Amino acid sequence: MGSKSFVKRESSIELLKIFSMFLIVICHVAQTVNHLNLEEFPLNSATTDIKTFIMAFFLHLGGLGNCIFIICSVWFLVDKNKIYTKKCLQIIFDVFVISIAILFCSLISGAPISKTEIIKSLFPTTFANNWYVTCYILFLLAVPYLNKILHSISKKELLRINIVFITLYWIINFIVDSFFYTHIILFISLFFITAYVKKYMPDFQQNVKMNLICLFVGLFGFIILMCITNYLGLKIEFMNKKLLYWSHSINPFFLLIAMALFNLFKRIDFSNKVVNLISSVTLFVYLIHENLIVKRHLRTYIWIRIIDSYSLDFILIEELIYAIVWFVVSMLISLLYKFTIGRITTMLTDKIYNCKKLGNFITHLFNKIAALK
Repeated sequence: MGSKSFVKRESSIELLKIFSMFLIVICHVAQTVNHLNLEEFPLNSATTDIKTFIMAFFLHLGGLGNCIFIICSVWFLVDKNKIYTKKCLQIIFDVFVISIAILFCSLISGAPISKTEIIKSLFPTTFANNWYVTCYILFLLAVPYLNKILHSISKKELLRINIVFITLYWIINFIVDSFFYTHIILFISLFFITAYVKKYMPDFQQNVKMNLICLFVGLFGFIILMCITNYLGLKIEFMNKKLLYWSHSINPFFLLIAMALFNLFKRIDFSNKVVNLISSVTLFVYLIHENLIVKRHLRTYIWIRIIDSYSLDFILIEELIYAIVWFVVSMLISLLYKFTIGRITTMLTDKIYNCKKLGNFITHLFNKIAALK
């Protein structure tokens, strides 16, 4: 999150993070259409309309974007003997400030904000208004202990851990919701999978042909799965409303695609300050475009106006243009925040963290939380 951290990273990985965030934005914009429950556009139902099928496909891109983004982040956390208390504190400050700013602007504009939305906006991390951010904070607190596990086990033991995670959650849980899956399992399993690839699979990382095969298998395998699901939905009543059944992050096809893309992008050697700068605010982009009030009110209102003005005939073009605009606007606001209010939150974080008694207390508290998790 800090302004100095992104300079050390390769621009190729930062570019991939930007791409993954755009996939997430596309998904969230499509989600808003789905939440409108349009009778002529039921995205969860099997269909013979290609536009409906493609929009349903867009709804799955968020899970893929999550996998890519997490792998990009985890890669730099593996084998790091560091406690991320300060970073967690910085994220909590930024989440709170952005949530309060959007709430204030919404109330000033006269938007119909409910009391529940006000309360949740005042405590955005507590109520996990953005699941990814709250989960990421918990994960960061656990990272030092996960790295201790890595340092204390052998290659064979790490492989066994990954086999268990992949079998239980990336395969069985993908088919049938079971084994009490939570988002933190997504983070931890990707941490161990990425750690194994980073530590013990250098040849796979460098093998372009193998990664292209993984990319092809993952992408076309998932498309075929969606086609089969749609076909069965047209023939079997039980399967009729299962088109979005696979739209979650812990997906073996997404794992193949995400890891392949990461390895392929990592091979590209270039440095670009603009790419690094944009990448440094991707978390802000997420916080702004997926804010509780924004997604429930503003995003919905704009979609209704678009549909009323241009109908559903050009829904795919409207979806892509809307997603691009959301992404660009959120990015510009994020950059403005980074160089204005963000500097204040960074300064407050530094002061609190560097206050010896308070800093020790926060570190001790965060470590206790991490131990409980």
